[in-house]
Amino acid sequence: MQIDFGNLPVQDIRKSIRVNKTILTEYRSLNDITSIALHHSLTEEGDAHAFANYHIGTLGWSRMGYAFVILKDGTIQWAADLAVKTPHVGSSNRTSLGICFVGDFRYNPPTAEQLASAYGLLELLIKILPNVKDAQGVWGHQEYPDYAWKQCPALDMDSLRGQIASKQYGVVTHNFNNDNKRLIVLPADAGPRKTINDPVKVVIEQPTLPATRKLLEYGARGEDVKNLQIRLNDVGSYGLKVDGIFGIATEAAVRDFQKNSKLSVDGVAGPKTFAKLTLPAKKAEKVNVEKPPKSIVPYPGHLIKKGSKDKENIKRVQRAVGVEADGIFGPKTEAAVKAYQKRKKLKQDGIVGPATWNKLF
Repeated sequence: MQIDFGNLPVQDIRKSIRVNKTILTEYRSLNDITSIALHHSLTEEGDAHAFANYHIGTLGWSRMGYAFVILKDGTIQWAADLAVKTPHVGSSNRTSLGICFVGDFRYNPPTAEQLASAYGLLELLIKILPNVKDAQGVWGHQEYPDYAWKQCPALDMDSLRGQIASKQYGVVTHNFNNDNKRLIVLPADAGPRKTINDPVKVVIEQPTLPATRKLLEYGARGEDVKNLQIRLNDVGSYGLKVDGIFGIATEAAVRDFQKNSKLSVDGVAGPKTFAKLTLPAKKAEKVNVEKPPKSIVPYPGHLIKKGSKDKENIKRVQRAVGVEADGIFGPKTEAAVKAYQKRKKLKQDGIVGPATWNKLF
């Protein structure tokens, strides 16, 4: 199938992208596609070829998971025909088309170039796909069945859909896990914007609360608990093991977070607690919960940087980069981390995030 992409910066790599020769490629009709799924790569670098090597060589998939990959400079890599069923959203693979942004939007927003390319591509696909009729057919990965726990693509999907519907293109809030699927409507007289740099006119107030979640308390298990543990680690230095088990450590962290957020302290994560966890929260102090020793050190789930209070993991980082392990992330530790990032060709920001942590350990 050939597509007229107009002025979009599309790179056709369908013939060069790696596929798994031991698994037959599955196809579907364009009529089968009822939604477009947006993902972020959880990496600060990479492209469709790198993702294909990982998806096929490490995960054993039939092919790379996305039909399109949008690089940070706005280049759109076209990796699969629209009729190809790619593995990216489990049971919804047949009815969805996958697009992936390069980036980790939990920490850094998409670039202006990525957003401009994404909006143009989405507008075109909505015209091409007969059963994706409007902006409501654009979903985030976390909005699909069984993926509500995932912070992917970690974008405010309501805002993004609203901008597509109104052609009022601008920035989208990142580090947001919204699965309400509500459309944001702009004033009828706002008028379309010609470029991403045009000023944005007033938008009708956007929702700030997350979708209603069930109560989580001691003894609960599953993906909802994992999501809770990840978010607690993001807003405080709790160092929780993300295992999906609501045990003593998780309950203590919930109680401490509730106390710092001036909520009723009951150790039960309900709508009010989740609302505070979704909005910018006051940094919580680390709770003294004994954790069993681990032979392999997983990423703690939060950034380690200048001023962090997570002494245990700061000492681990200090030993790894070759400075005194005093548990204080000061200028010397920051400089040593930057030097290490430079050697490993990582972003030199002196902050230990997932990419740096995985290289260190």
